[in-house]
Amino acid sequence: MSRFDMRTGSSRERGTESGDRSVARVYVPTLQERAHTAMEGPCGLALEIVNFFLSILIFLAYIAELYDADIYYSHSRAAVEAIATSFFIFDFGLHLFVAPDPGKYVFSAHGMIDLVTIIPSLIVFVDPNSRSSLMFVFRVLRICRALRVLRLAHYVQFKKHGFEYELGVFILSAIAVILCAAGVYQALEVEQYDEHQKLQFHDALYFVLVTVSTIGYGDITPRTELGHVFVIVVIIGIFTIVPAEVNKLNLLAKQNNSWDKDVTVKSSGHVIVSGAKENRDPGVNFDSTPGNPIQLTPFGSLIREGYGYWFRDRKDSIRRYSHC
Repeated sequence: MSRFDMRTGSSRERGTESGDRSVARVYVPTLQERAHTAMEGPCGLALEIVNFFLSILIFLAYIAELYDADIYYSHSRAAVEAIATSFFIFDFGLHLFVAPDPGKYVFSAHGMIDLVTIIPSLIVFVDPNSRSSLMFVFRVLRICRALRVLRLAHYVQFKKHGFEYELGVFILSAIAVILCAAGVYQALEVEQYDEHQKLQFHDALYFVLVTVSTIGYGDITPRTELGHVFVIVVIIGIFTIVPAEVNKLNLLAKQNNSWDKDVTVKSSGHVIVSGAKENRDPGVNFDSTPGNPIQLTPFGSLIREGYGYWFRDRKDSIRRYSHC
């Protein structure tokens, strides 16, 4: 819990004549609050960027293992696995520490993605020879961790729930789901193929793309009961989720207009600022007197019932007089 520091000081120190002493309550943030503030700034941005690239690296290492079994037993892969897992555990513990409700965070989307990423690595460290189909399924789900790049929207000032944000969510989610579906399908079906006819990851990815696009060439078909059930679930999910997301994007695109965007201010040139006729702020003086730190030259035309002025020589003039 936060606390208040009790500090005393005499009124004489404050410039008064009496010698009475007063007590001030100074707010001292807790370690959790300081960590939460740091996570909202550049430190949190750096953690999310490292998180994203490590997730991509782990997934690429998993794909390389599928084509070369010797990579699984190499020391370099073990080192990458240990570094990435240690960072994921640290990041998960840090978010759990700063979360207002740790239990709610664990069962949130990001918390479940963290657990799915960490648990397989811990199992591999305990039993390095564990290469069952279930382990392959858990490990391929790591690509879902790439969805955490959406947290970067909080730092780059994206308009949350706007068209650009929702479009980014849809594209990244679609890529992650397709890659995960290909990995799960390969893990379920790989034992049905022999050495002469292998089911590689790109074959599974091709099958998923052909299936979700409703083309269905039939050159690759599921051979197990679980494979059939998985394909049915994928098709039902595609026909249920995709139309709803496309409809949402369509509605947001109709609401989007050219005026609903940020204004880019260049470091040189001039900016036209228009204001109402009535000056409600007596501190703003639109004159060109020598005492005015900002030289203003009126151009004399009326813009939407307001007088326009050229702002010169001060880069922060827009920030100071944006309310005019």
